[in-house]
Amino acid sequence: MVEKNSEVEGPEVPPRDDRAEYEKLKSTVHFILGADECGLGSWAGPLVTCAVAVPRDWRPPFGLNDSKKLGPKKREQLFEILRNKIPYACGMAQSDEIDRVGITLALRRCFRYCIENVLVRAPEALIVIDGEVRIPGMDHLRFPKADGIVPAVMAASVIGKVIHDRYMWLMAEKYPGYSFHKSSGYGTKEHREAIDKLGLCPIHRRSYIPIKKAERLQGDKGICLDPDPE
Repeated sequence: MVEKNSEVEGPEVPPRDDRAEYEKLKSTVHFILGADECGLGSWAGPLVTCAVAVPRDWRPPFGLNDSKKLGPKKREQLFEILRNKIPYACGMAQSDEIDRVGITLALRRCFRYCIENVLVRAPEALIVIDGEVRIPGMDHLRFPKADGIVPAVMAASVIGKVIHDRYMWLMAEKYPGYSFHKSSGYGTKEHREAIDKLGLCPIHRRSYIPIKKAERLQGDKGICLDPDPE
């Protein structure tokens, strides 16, 4: 059954998995709308969501897969193909919003934004979201690893990943030393060492436990000021 729910915080027990429902419904609709996120677990930078809509019998470009299973060059190639062939929209939440409202509400807002913008082009589409997040008041299916099963979600995964990583390249230039172009903001060894050496910068997520610990250890002297304040 396609899910429509009210605003409720916290995970469900057990987690919902609509894969069987997707297999049953995918041949009954004209369009599939797939949505995915990038940057959920990053220690720095934005959360990005992407939604795309494709016909149910869409033939994806060769090599399309979950973005995590593709190298940067292949993702960029697929991005240039996809962006000109299918309708898509992205949502973004910066670190200050994530710290203010929490990652779950930020994720829901971003998903809602990009999905609603794509639904304008495909209003009757079957919505499939990768993962377990619930979007209150919106009919949708959701299940883990949809980005490796549903072609529309694969496409959203690639577009969202490329947009997120391009943004982090810009952040690497703005905040040198953290190697954001390599880590994309995730807690890699190089990123952790940079925090130990340089302190935190304005795009670090202060609400995340590793960043909270670093902030407590370093105090005010460990904060790297924004080199280009607005």
